[in-house]
Amino acid sequence: MNAERGLTLLELVVALAIGTLVVLTAAAMYAQSLKIATRTDNTAILMDKQLYGVAGLVEQLRLAGLGIDDDYAQAVLIDPAQLTGLTQGGSALSTRFLTQSNHGQATQGMTASDKLTIRYVAPMDMYDCEGDLVLGPRRVRLTNGELVMVDGQVVIERYFVSSDDDGLALRCDAARYITDSIERDGSRDRRGSMYTNAVIDEQVKSHLKNQPAIRKPYQLKGAGTQNRAGTVIMSDIDGFWVQLLTMQAGQIRQMSIDDYRNQPTKTPIIGIKFAIISRARSDLSVDQSSKLVQIFAKPVRLPADGIARRLHTADVMFVNVKQQVP
Repeated sequence: MNAERGLTLLELVVALAIGTLVVLTAAAMYAQSLKIATRTDNTAILMDKQLYGVAGLVEQLRLAGLGIDDDYAQAVLIDPAQLTGLTQGGSALSTRFLTQSNHGQATQGMTASDKLTIRYVAPMDMYDCEGDLVLGPRRVRLTNGELVMVDGQVVIERYFVSSDDDGLALRCDAARYITDSIERDGSRDRRGSMYTNAVIDEQVKSHLKNQPAIRKPYQLKGAGTQNRAGTVIMSDIDGFWVQLLTMQAGQIRQMSIDDYRNQPTKTPIIGIKFAIISRARSDLSVDQSSKLVQIFAKPVRLPADGIARRLHTADVMFVNVKQQVP
């Protein structure tokens, strides 16, 4: 009978070397797979922002000026005179609702973000940028007892950049008001959903959770706090910047918010041009070099941190505003 024999030192060393090689190969394959998966996820995030975030923002901004009929363009709130008569909680509306330049956060080293505020009248029962129901034209009873059709709610949407849990985010804070003093719900005199009727009932109550009800005209309802309000439109961004498009002598002119405000004569704002830099949440790219992008013909240097970024720009024309000042 043969005696049992163990591994020699050479055999043990060879076995350990083979095992180590297998482990290292598996670890390298896993790391490479993780790197590819991360890049794929980052690419998907950037494409998501372009396909859905930017596209959704453009569609919402196109509502600006709808149903507004004043002496000069009211699609964009930029002049304190445009807030005259509007109240919130019994006080005059704060200038924080105005469009302003360099008034929001941005990635370090970049120009501060801009803030954009638009206004429109709801043409039908719809949803604002925060997903809240907005009422269109409807039949109600006024304080004088007359049952009439009134215009839809006027919606104010404020777009701004503030800090998020993982960085910076573009947010929208929506508020609304009515232009007629409503006494009670008259929508039961027409066919409609019970949900819509219930919303109107809530508006005309004298008090709702100790807050002023929307039963008197020009009382703003639904606005949040200055910096943390609103719904996230796009997360993981570096900044949001705006230029205004105006009609002057039959030609479209592009200018900054401050340049427009400093004009001696306010010309109609017929659209805007916006720029957003979105960023991936992480990246394993070896390219750490800094890059330049053009934002409104001005070079902006991106951080040299290896994180993938993409510049999004769009022109949004307000088809609902007046082209000429009367």
